[in-house]
Amino acid sequence: MPRHRATPGPTSNTRTGGRKGTMPEPPADLPKEEEPQPTDEEQPADTKEDNANGKRSAEGEASGGTMVGLKRQKMASGRHGLVVVPRIPYQYFVTKGFGDTDEGAGSDPYETGSYDMALEMAKIHQFNILQYTSVLPPEAHETPLENAEPNFMHGAVLETIMSVMHGTKGDRICAGIGRIHVRRKKDKFVIGGYAAEYKGHACAADATKSLQDDLRGIVERRYDTNEYESFGEDYTVQEHEVKKGYGTVLAAICFTSYIMPEIV
Repeated sequence: MPRHRATPGPTSNTRTGGRKGTMPEPPADLPKEEEPQPTDEEQPADTKEDNANGKRSAEGEASGGTMVGLKRQKMASGRHGLVVVPRIPYQYFVTKGFGDTDEGAGSDPYETGSYDMALEMAKIHQFNILQYTSVLPPEAHETPLENAEPNFMHGAVLETIMSVMHGTKGDRICAGIGRIHVRRKKDKFVIGGYAAEYKGHACAADATKSLQDDLRGIVERRYDTNEYESFGEDYTVQEHEVKKGYGTVLAAICFTSYIMPEIV
């Protein structure tokens, strides 16, 4: 897969609600005696499992959610697990940063020095970071970093599309992320998006041009431009001239939430 980028641009979320009806209260002088229920020990195993599933469903509905579409599966160990299909990245923020230091040792002098400083500037230094390739689902959308920060947890896993470039004193280093989206011309149906990464020694303007060429090439290879069009191009580029012994720049798309599709 070529290296690429997104979340389409930020979208607004709206909530709709209906008027809640009220039920009349039952007369206070008509208490209803509850029938005795069998204990767990007295229930057959199948009944216990059905009751457990019903309880989970009721809890989901009470909290505004639902258990619809989730499937439980007995495992070889005898325990049960949930069967899920691949999750879909939903919200993300975009960030960038650089680090410059004389500290560095070993086979990778950047890892705990300039790279760590770049992560800190980008405000993602407390995460365990995973990187993957560059296809953006149509549901994905950008949210400001400051909106995502309240949900940051020390040591949490952060999945990203990231570009990183290292250099030594005197080097100009540059890293960038570009995003583009595709829709059908006849009805404006959004297919999804792509990301591209740049890392090298170009200036920010040249890096942006390289990303633009890469993204447009991705779209033109995959889609008939008579039927489809690109939109929503966006570029995040970090350029830096290394002043000390070691330097790092990075730019990243960082996913913060996911959709778990129902099983059909």
